[in-house]
Amino acid sequence: MVKKKDIRKASVKHGLDRPQLTEEELEEKVRQELADHYLTKDHLTKEELEELREEVRYREQGGEMLDGFWANPEFIVARQVAVMNGEWPKKEDK
Repeated sequence: MVKKKDIRKASVKHGLDRPQLTEEELEEKVRQELADHYLTKDHLTKEELEELREEVRYREQGGEMLDGFWANPEFIVARQVAVMNGEWPKKEDK
């Protein structure tokens, strides 16, 4: 049986007890990651943006993503091309 103190020791050892980011810090990190890929928040759907926020939170607590948001370079390039061609953000059908 695993004891709570053993879990706590493992969390401290692996850095998973780091303080939470404030909302402002989180938004700044998300903005910077998007800027590093020549994108802005307007270039993502609400679901994609929330997925990226969750990933940033997880990494800031010491977690590692093997198949994270930026793991698919085809997504990044396709979105960048769509933005450059004026195809994104998508216009809603009226």
